[in-house]
Amino acid sequence: MSDPGPDRIARALPLLAVLAAVALLASQVLAWVGVERAAQAANRGEADVLLDTFEVYVRQLGRRPEVEDLQPFLEAHADTGLHYVAVRHPGGGDVIEAGDGQLPDPGEDGFVEGEGRVRALRMPAGPGRPPHAFGPPHADARPPPPPRPPPQLVVELAPRLGPALRADGLRTLVGAAIASVLFALLALALRRAIRQREVAARRAEHDRRLAALGEMSAVLAHELRNPLASLKGHAQLLLETLPDGERPRAKAARIVSEAERIEELTTNLLEFVRSGQIDDAPLELRGLVRAAVDAVGAERFEVALPERDMQARGDRPRLLEALINLLTNAAQASEEKASVELVSAGGAAKIVVRDRGPGIDEDQLAQIFEPFHTTRIHGTGLGLPIARRIVEGHRGTIEVANRDGGGATFTITLPLGGAGAG
Repeated sequence: MSDPGPDRIARALPLLAVLAAVALLASQVLAWVGVERAAQAANRGEADVLLDTFEVYVRQLGRRPEVEDLQPFLEAHADTGLHYVAVRHPGGGDVIEAGDGQLPDPGEDGFVEGEGRVRALRMPAGPGRPPHAFGPPHADARPPPPPRPPPQLVVELAPRLGPALRADGLRTLVGAAIASVLFALLALALRRAIRQREVAARRAEHDRRLAALGEMSAVLAHELRNPLASLKGHAQLLLETLPDGERPRAKAARIVSEAERIEELTTNLLEFVRSGQIDDAPLELRGLVRAAVDAVGAERFEVALPERDMQARGDRPRLLEALINLLTNAAQASEEKASVELVSAGGAAKIVVRDRGPGIDEDQLAQIFEPFHTTRIHGTGLGLPIARRIVEGHRGTIEVANRDGGGATFTITLPLGGAGAG
Protein backbone atom coordinates (compact mmCIF):
# COMPACT_ATOMS: atom_id res chain seq x y z
CA MET A 1 0.00 0.00 0.00
CA SER A 2 1.47 3.34 -1.04
CA ASP A 3 1.86 6.21 1.37
CA PRO A 4 -0.76 8.96 1.16
CA GLY A 5 0.31 12.02 -0.71
CA PRO A 6 1.26 15.30 0.97
CA ASP A 7 -2.11 16.84 0.12
CA ARG A 8 -4.04 14.07 1.87
CA ILE A 9 -1.79 14.32 4.91
CA ALA A 10 -2.18 18.10 5.00
CA ARG A 11 -5.98 17.83 4.83
CA ALA A 12 -5.93 15.30 7.68
CA LEU A 13 -3.87 17.54 9.99
CA PRO A 14 -6.79 19.76 11.16
CA LEU A 15 -8.87 16.70 12.01
CA LEU A 16 -5.95 15.15 13.88
CA ALA A 17 -5.46 18.38 15.84
CA VAL A 18 -9.15 18.45 16.81
CA LEU A 19 -9.06 14.79 17.85
CA ALA A 20 -5.93 15.45 19.92
CA ALA A 21 -7.66 18.38 21.64
CA VAL A 22 -10.74 16.29 22.43
CA ALA A 23 -8.64 13.37 23.68
CA LEU A 24 -6.53 15.65 25.88
CA LEU A 25 -9.55 17.34 27.40
CA ALA A 26 -11.38 14.04 27.95
CA SER A 27 -8.33 12.51 29.65
CA GLN A 28 -8.03 15.49 31.98
CA VAL A 29 -11.73 15.36 32.86
CA LEU A 30 -11.32 11.70 33.79
CA ALA A 31 -8.19 12.62 35.75
CA TRP A 32 -10.17 15.30 37.57
CA VAL A 33 -12.72 12.69 38.63
CA GLY A 34 -9.85 10.68 40.10
CA VAL A 35 -8.44 13.78 41.81
CA GLU A 36 -11.85 14.49 43.36
CA ARG A 37 -12.07 10.98 44.75
CA ALA A 38 -8.51 11.19 46.06
CA ALA A 39 -9.27 14.54 47.72
CA GLN A 40 -12.33 13.10 49.45
CA ALA A 41 -10.29 10.11 50.63
CA ALA A 42 -7.57 12.44 51.93
CA ASN A 43 -10.15 14.54 53.80
CA ARG A 44 -11.63 11.40 55.34
CA GLY A 45 -8.16 10.29 56.32
CA GLU A 46 -7.43 13.56 58.12
CA ALA A 47 -10.78 13.38 59.89
CA ASP A 48 -10.18 9.73 60.90
CA VAL A 49 -6.78 10.59 62.37
CA LEU A 50 -8.31 13.32 64.52
CA LEU A 51 -11.18 11.03 65.54
CA ASP A 52 -8.68 8.37 66.61
CA THR A 53 -6.75 10.91 68.64
CA PHE A 54 -9.95 12.34 70.13
CA GLU A 55 -11.22 8.88 71.08
CA VAL A 56 -7.96 8.07 72.88
CA TYR A 57 -8.15 11.40 74.68
CA VAL A 58 -11.73 10.78 75.85
CA ARG A 59 -10.94 7.25 77.04
CA GLN A 60 -7.92 8.49 78.96
CA LEU A 61 -10.12 10.90 80.90
CA GLY A 62 -11.81 7.89 82.56
CA ARG A 63 -14.96 9.90 83.11
CA ARG A 64 -17.58 11.83 81.33
CA PRO A 65 -15.84 14.75 79.63
CA GLU A 66 -16.82 18.32 80.33
CA VAL A 67 -16.49 21.43 78.20
CA GLU A 68 -13.32 22.43 80.00
CA ASP A 69 -11.88 19.02 79.03
CA LEU A 70 -12.55 19.54 75.31
CA GLN A 71 -11.18 23.05 75.01
CA PRO A 72 -7.52 22.05 75.68
CA PHE A 73 -7.78 19.28 73.08
CA LEU A 74 -9.18 21.75 70.56
CA GLU A 75 -6.38 24.23 71.19
CA ALA A 76 -3.69 21.54 71.11
CA HIS A 77 -4.74 20.44 67.62
CA ALA A 78 -5.57 23.82 66.13
CA ASP A 79 -2.54 23.57 63.83
CA THR A 80 -4.16 20.54 62.14
CA GLY A 81 -7.17 22.65 61.12
CA LEU A 82 -9.45 21.41 63.92
CA HIS A 83 -12.31 23.86 64.59
CA TYR A 84 -14.91 21.88 66.52
CA VAL A 85 -15.21 18.79 68.76
CA ALA A 86 -18.24 17.30 70.47
CA VAL A 87 -19.26 14.34 72.58
CA ARG A 88 -22.94 13.50 72.38
CA HIS A 89 -25.01 10.71 73.80
CA PRO A 90 -27.47 9.01 71.42
CA GLY A 91 -31.14 9.11 72.17
CA GLY A 92 -31.35 12.79 73.00
CA GLY A 93 -28.62 12.87 75.61
CA ASP A 94 -26.49 15.83 76.49
CA VAL A 95 -24.08 17.32 73.98
CA ILE A 96 -20.73 18.51 75.20
CA GLU A 97 -18.99 20.61 72.57
CA ALA A 98 -16.27 23.15 72.05
CA GLY A 99 -15.28 25.32 69.10
CA ASP A 100 -17.08 26.75 66.08
CA GLY A 101 -19.11 24.20 64.14
CA GLN A 102 -20.65 25.17 60.79
CA LEU A 103 -21.69 21.95 59.06
CA PRO A 104 -24.73 19.76 59.70
CA ASP A 105 -24.37 16.29 61.15
CA PRO A 106 -23.25 13.59 58.70
CA GLY A 107 -25.52 10.91 57.34
CA GLU A 108 -25.11 7.18 57.61
CA ASP A 109 -21.57 7.21 56.24
CA GLY A 110 -20.50 9.52 59.09
CA PHE A 111 -18.91 12.13 56.82
CA VAL A 112 -20.04 15.43 55.32
CA GLU A 113 -18.08 18.05 53.40
CA GLY A 114 -18.77 21.66 52.48
CA GLU A 115 -17.65 25.29 52.80
CA GLY A 116 -14.00 24.26 52.97
CA ARG A 117 -14.57 22.01 55.98
CA VAL A 118 -15.41 18.39 56.76
CA ARG A 119 -17.35 16.94 59.69
CA ALA A 120 -16.94 13.34 60.77
CA LEU A 121 -18.84 11.33 63.37
CA ARG A 122 -17.84 8.08 65.06
CA MET A 123 -19.32 5.83 67.69
CA PRO A 124 -16.44 4.20 69.61
CA ALA A 125 -16.36 0.41 69.76
CA GLY A 126 -17.47 -1.37 72.96
CA PRO A 127 -20.49 -0.95 75.23
CA GLY A 128 -21.01 1.97 77.50
CA ARG A 129 -20.82 1.79 81.30
CA PRO A 130 -23.93 0.16 82.88
CA PRO A 131 -25.43 1.65 86.07
CA HIS A 132 -24.28 -1.33 88.25
CA ALA A 133 -20.69 -1.18 87.11
CA PHE A 134 -19.45 -0.92 90.70
CA GLY A 135 -19.84 -4.50 92.02
CA PRO A 136 -22.27 -7.35 91.28
CA PRO A 137 -26.01 -6.78 91.66
CA HIS A 138 -27.91 -7.93 94.80
CA ALA A 139 -29.72 -11.22 94.52
CA ASP A 140 -33.10 -9.54 94.92
CA ALA A 141 -32.27 -6.73 92.53
CA ARG A 142 -34.03 -6.34 89.26
CA PRO A 143 -32.26 -7.40 86.08
CA PRO A 144 -29.95 -4.63 84.99
CA PRO A 145 -31.02 -2.53 82.04
CA PRO A 146 -29.08 -2.92 78.82
CA PRO A 147 -25.88 -0.92 78.72
CA ARG A 148 -25.97 2.51 77.25
CA PRO A 149 -24.56 2.88 73.77
CA PRO A 150 -21.21 4.60 73.71
CA PRO A 151 -21.22 8.33 73.06
CA GLN A 152 -20.72 9.73 69.59
CA LEU A 153 -17.55 11.66 68.86
CA VAL A 154 -17.70 14.52 66.37
CA VAL A 155 -14.87 16.53 64.87
CA GLU A 156 -15.01 19.33 62.31
CA LEU A 157 -11.88 20.56 60.61
CA ALA A 158 -10.55 22.48 57.64
CA PRO A 159 -8.58 19.80 55.76
CA ARG A 160 -5.35 20.64 53.99
CA LEU A 161 -4.37 17.72 51.79
CA GLY A 162 -7.70 17.44 49.92
CA PRO A 163 -7.86 21.13 48.90
CA ALA A 164 -4.21 20.97 47.84
CA LEU A 165 -4.97 17.97 45.61
CA ARG A 166 -7.98 19.76 44.14
CA ALA A 167 -5.94 22.91 43.48
CA ASP A 168 -3.25 20.92 41.68
CA GLY A 169 -5.88 19.01 39.71
CA LEU A 170 -7.66 22.23 38.78
CA ARG A 171 -4.43 23.78 37.53
CA THR A 172 -3.80 20.69 35.43
CA LEU A 173 -7.36 20.77 34.09
CA VAL A 174 -7.10 24.46 33.20
CA GLY A 175 -3.78 23.79 31.49
CA ALA A 176 -5.36 20.96 29.52
CA ALA A 177 -8.28 23.20 28.55
CA ILE A 178 -5.87 25.88 27.34
CA ALA A 179 -3.90 23.27 25.42
CA SER A 180 -7.14 21.97 23.88
CA VAL A 181 -8.08 25.48 22.79
CA LEU A 182 -4.61 25.92 21.29
CA PHE A 183 -5.00 22.62 19.46
CA ALA A 184 -8.38 23.78 18.14
CA LEU A 185 -6.90 27.11 17.04
CA LEU A 186 -4.07 25.21 15.40
CA ALA A 187 -6.62 23.10 13.55
CA LEU A 188 -8.41 26.24 12.34
CA ALA A 189 -5.11 27.80 11.29
CA LEU A 190 -4.10 24.65 9.43
CA ARG A 191 -7.47 24.45 7.73
CA ARG A 192 -7.25 28.09 6.71
CA ALA A 193 -3.69 27.67 5.45
CA ILE A 194 -4.70 24.61 3.44
CA ARG A 195 -7.64 26.46 1.92
CA GLN A 196 -5.42 29.43 1.09
CA ARG A 197 -2.93 27.11 -0.53
CA GLU A 198 -5.67 25.45 -2.56
CA VAL A 199 -7.04 28.84 -3.59
CA ALA A 200 -3.53 29.95 -4.55
CA ALA A 201 -3.05 26.75 -6.54
CA ARG A 202 -6.35 27.26 -8.35
CA ARG A 203 -5.44 30.88 -9.00
CA ALA A 204 -2.05 29.85 -10.36
CA GLU A 205 -3.71 27.30 -12.63
CA HIS A 206 -6.24 29.91 -13.69
CA ASP A 207 -3.47 32.39 -14.48
CA ARG A 208 -1.60 29.72 -16.40
CA ARG A 209 -4.67 29.04 -18.49
CA LEU A 210 -5.15 32.75 -19.04
CA ALA A 211 -1.57 33.05 -20.21
CA ALA A 212 -2.15 30.19 -22.64
CA LEU A 213 -5.34 31.87 -23.84
CA GLY A 214 -3.42 35.11 -24.26
CA GLU A 215 -0.88 33.45 -26.51
CA MET A 216 -3.64 31.74 -28.47
CA SER A 217 -5.60 34.98 -28.81
CA ALA A 218 -2.54 36.73 -30.22
CA VAL A 219 -2.27 34.00 -32.84
CA LEU A 220 -5.98 34.30 -33.58
CA ALA A 221 -5.76 38.07 -33.88
CA HIS A 222 -2.93 37.81 -36.38
CA GLU A 223 -3.76 34.63 -38.27
CA LEU A 224 -7.55 34.44 -38.14
CA ARG A 225 -9.15 37.86 -37.99
CA ASN A 226 -7.76 39.21 -41.25
CA PRO A 227 -8.71 36.15 -43.36
CA LEU A 228 -12.05 36.04 -41.55
CA ALA A 229 -12.76 39.67 -42.42
CA SER A 230 -11.92 38.95 -46.07
CA LEU A 231 -14.16 35.86 -46.08
CA LYS A 232 -17.02 37.76 -44.50
CA GLY A 233 -16.66 40.69 -46.91
CA HIS A 234 -16.68 38.51 -50.01
CA ALA A 235 -19.64 36.52 -48.69
CA GLN A 236 -21.58 39.75 -48.12
CA LEU A 237 -20.77 40.93 -51.66
CA LEU A 238 -21.88 37.57 -53.03
CA LEU A 239 -25.07 37.78 -50.97
CA GLU A 240 -25.91 41.16 -52.49
CA THR A 241 -25.53 39.88 -56.06
CA LEU A 242 -27.71 36.79 -55.68
CA PRO A 243 -31.47 37.11 -56.21
CA ASP A 244 -33.91 36.47 -53.39
CA GLY A 245 -35.29 32.96 -53.06
CA GLU A 246 -32.34 31.28 -54.71
CA ARG A 247 -30.66 28.40 -52.88
CA PRO A 248 -27.15 29.84 -53.36
CA ARG A 249 -28.30 33.03 -51.62
CA ALA A 250 -29.32 31.05 -48.52
CA LYS A 251 -25.92 29.38 -48.45
CA ALA A 252 -24.16 32.72 -48.81
CA ALA A 253 -26.27 34.11 -45.94
CA ARG A 254 -25.24 31.17 -43.78
CA ILE A 255 -21.57 31.83 -44.56
CA VAL A 256 -22.01 35.44 -43.42
CA SER A 257 -23.80 34.31 -40.24
CA GLU A 258 -21.12 31.78 -39.32
CA ALA A 259 -18.37 34.30 -40.07
CA GLU A 260 -20.05 36.77 -37.72
CA ARG A 261 -20.27 34.08 -35.01
CA ILE A 262 -16.55 33.28 -35.34
CA GLU A 263 -15.82 37.01 -35.29
CA GLU A 264 -17.83 37.34 -32.05
CA LEU A 265 -15.93 34.42 -30.51
CA THR A 266 -12.60 36.00 -31.44
CA THR A 267 -13.67 39.36 -30.03
CA ASN A 268 -14.86 37.78 -26.77
CA LEU A 269 -11.65 35.83 -26.45
CA LEU A 270 -9.55 38.95 -26.90
CA GLU A 271 -11.76 40.78 -24.40
CA PHE A 272 -11.34 37.99 -21.85
CA VAL A 273 -7.55 37.93 -21.93
CA ARG A 274 -6.91 41.63 -22.25
CA SER A 275 -5.40 43.67 -19.41
CA GLY A 276 -7.44 44.00 -16.22
CA GLN A 277 -6.67 47.71 -15.88
CA ILE A 278 -9.75 49.48 -14.51
CA ASP A 279 -10.44 53.18 -14.94
CA ASP A 280 -11.24 54.90 -11.65
CA ALA A 281 -14.04 57.41 -12.18
CA PRO A 282 -17.25 58.41 -10.37
CA LEU A 283 -20.07 56.03 -11.19
CA GLU A 284 -23.84 56.34 -10.70
CA LEU A 285 -25.24 52.85 -10.31
CA ARG A 286 -28.88 53.67 -11.06
CA GLY A 287 -27.90 55.07 -14.43
CA LEU A 288 -25.65 52.05 -15.06
CA VAL A 289 -28.50 49.59 -14.42
CA ARG A 290 -30.95 51.60 -16.51
CA ALA A 291 -28.48 51.80 -19.43
CA ALA A 292 -27.91 48.02 -19.36
CA VAL A 293 -31.66 47.33 -19.28
CA ASP A 294 -32.25 49.67 -22.22
CA ALA A 295 -29.44 48.01 -24.18
CA VAL A 296 -30.95 44.54 -23.81
CA GLY A 297 -34.60 45.62 -24.01
CA ALA A 298 -36.57 47.36 -21.26
CA GLU A 299 -39.73 45.46 -22.19
CA ARG A 300 -38.06 42.21 -21.11
CA PHE A 301 -37.42 43.22 -17.48
CA GLU A 302 -39.06 44.27 -14.27
CA VAL A 303 -36.78 46.93 -12.79
CA ALA A 304 -36.61 47.99 -9.12
CA LEU A 305 -34.35 50.96 -8.39
CA PRO A 306 -33.97 52.96 -5.15
CA GLU A 307 -35.19 56.54 -4.97
CA ARG A 308 -31.72 57.83 -4.12
CA ASP A 309 -28.78 57.05 -6.35
CA MET A 310 -25.79 55.03 -5.17
CA GLN A 311 -22.32 56.36 -5.86
CA ALA A 312 -19.38 54.10 -6.62
CA ARG A 313 -16.13 54.41 -8.54
CA GLY A 314 -15.02 52.35 -11.47
CA ASP A 315 -14.94 51.79 -15.21
CA ARG A 316 -18.46 52.43 -16.48
CA PRO A 317 -18.09 50.90 -19.98
CA ARG A 318 -16.65 47.67 -18.62
CA LEU A 319 -19.20 47.34 -15.81
CA LEU A 320 -21.92 48.05 -18.35
CA GLU A 321 -20.53 45.24 -20.51
CA ALA A 322 -20.59 42.81 -17.56
CA LEU A 323 -24.15 43.75 -16.63
CA ILE A 324 -25.34 43.46 -20.24
CA ASN A 325 -23.91 39.93 -20.34
CA LEU A 326 -25.94 38.97 -17.26
CA LEU A 327 -29.13 40.61 -18.49
CA THR A 328 -28.80 39.01 -21.91
CA ASN A 329 -28.47 35.56 -20.36
CA ALA A 330 -31.45 36.23 -18.06
CA ALA A 331 -33.63 37.42 -20.94
CA GLN A 332 -32.70 34.41 -23.08
CA ALA A 333 -33.47 31.98 -20.23
CA SER A 334 -36.85 33.53 -19.33
CA GLU A 335 -40.18 32.93 -21.00
CA GLU A 336 -41.66 35.77 -18.94
CA LYS A 337 -40.06 39.00 -17.80
CA ALA A 338 -36.83 38.67 -15.86
CA SER A 339 -36.11 41.12 -13.03
CA VAL A 340 -33.23 43.34 -11.99
CA GLU A 341 -32.96 45.10 -8.63
CA LEU A 342 -30.48 47.56 -7.12
CA VAL A 343 -30.25 47.54 -3.31
CA SER A 344 -27.88 48.78 -0.61
CA ALA A 345 -26.43 46.30 1.90
CA GLY A 346 -23.94 47.30 4.58
CA GLY A 347 -21.73 49.75 2.73
CA ALA A 348 -22.04 47.89 -0.57
CA ALA A 349 -24.39 47.91 -3.53
CA LYS A 350 -26.00 44.73 -4.83
CA ILE A 351 -27.31 44.34 -8.37
CA VAL A 352 -29.58 41.28 -8.33
CA VAL A 353 -30.62 39.72 -11.65
CA ARG A 354 -33.31 37.01 -11.50
CA ASP A 355 -34.41 35.01 -14.51
CA ARG A 356 -37.58 32.91 -14.86
CA GLY A 357 -36.01 29.93 -16.56
CA PRO A 358 -35.43 26.34 -15.46
CA GLY A 359 -32.41 27.20 -13.32
CA ILE A 360 -28.91 25.75 -13.46
CA ASP A 361 -28.05 22.12 -12.79
CA GLU A 362 -26.37 21.73 -9.41
CA ASP A 363 -23.34 20.01 -10.94
CA GLN A 364 -22.80 23.01 -13.24
CA LEU A 365 -23.04 25.78 -10.63
CA ALA A 366 -19.37 25.42 -9.65
CA GLN A 367 -18.27 25.64 -13.31
CA ILE A 368 -20.60 28.38 -14.50
CA PHE A 369 -17.85 31.04 -14.49
CA GLU A 370 -15.19 28.84 -16.10
CA PRO A 371 -14.03 29.87 -19.60
CA PHE A 372 -15.77 28.06 -22.49
CA HIS A 373 -18.34 26.46 -20.19
CA THR A 374 -21.74 26.93 -21.81
CA THR A 375 -25.09 25.17 -22.03
CA ARG A 376 -26.19 26.95 -25.22
CA ILE A 377 -25.56 25.47 -28.63
CA HIS A 378 -24.15 28.66 -30.11
CA GLY A 379 -22.75 30.08 -26.87
CA THR A 380 -19.06 30.96 -26.58
CA GLY A 381 -18.78 30.25 -22.85
CA LEU A 382 -16.97 33.56 -22.28
CA GLY A 383 -19.75 35.97 -21.31
CA LEU A 384 -19.89 35.04 -17.61
CA PRO A 385 -16.09 34.68 -17.20
CA ILE A 386 -15.69 38.15 -18.71
CA ALA A 387 -18.36 39.52 -16.34
CA ARG A 388 -16.66 37.96 -13.31
CA ARG A 389 -13.24 39.29 -14.29
CA ILE A 390 -14.63 42.81 -14.70
CA VAL A 391 -16.51 42.71 -11.37
CA GLU A 392 -13.51 41.31 -9.48
CA GLY A 393 -11.38 44.02 -11.07
CA HIS A 394 -13.64 46.49 -9.22
CA ARG A 395 -13.03 44.64 -5.93
CA GLY A 396 -16.49 43.20 -6.11
CA THR A 397 -17.99 39.73 -6.25
CA ILE A 398 -20.46 37.92 -8.46
CA GLU A 399 -22.45 34.95 -7.18
CA VAL A 400 -25.06 32.61 -8.60
CA ALA A 401 -27.73 30.49 -6.92
CA ASN A 402 -30.92 28.72 -7.92
CA ARG A 403 -34.23 30.11 -6.74
CA ASP A 404 -36.71 27.98 -4.80
CA GLY A 405 -39.49 28.75 -7.24
CA GLY A 406 -37.34 28.08 -10.31
CA GLY A 407 -34.81 30.13 -12.20
CA ALA A 408 -31.38 31.44 -11.27
CA THR A 409 -30.24 34.54 -9.40
CA PHE A 410 -26.99 36.37 -10.19
CA THR A 411 -25.81 38.92 -7.62
CA ILE A 412 -23.12 41.52 -8.26
CA THR A 413 -21.75 43.17 -5.10
CA LEU A 414 -19.73 46.38 -5.44
CA PRO A 415 -18.24 48.61 -2.71
CA LEU A 416 -19.98 51.97 -2.47
CA GLY A 417 -17.56 54.80 -3.12
CA GLY A 418 -14.67 52.29 -3.55
CA ALA A 419 -12.02 52.61 -6.20
CA GLY A 420 -11.45 49.98 -8.76
CA ALA A 421 -8.40 47.83 -8.72
CA GLY A 422 -5.33 49.24 -10.28
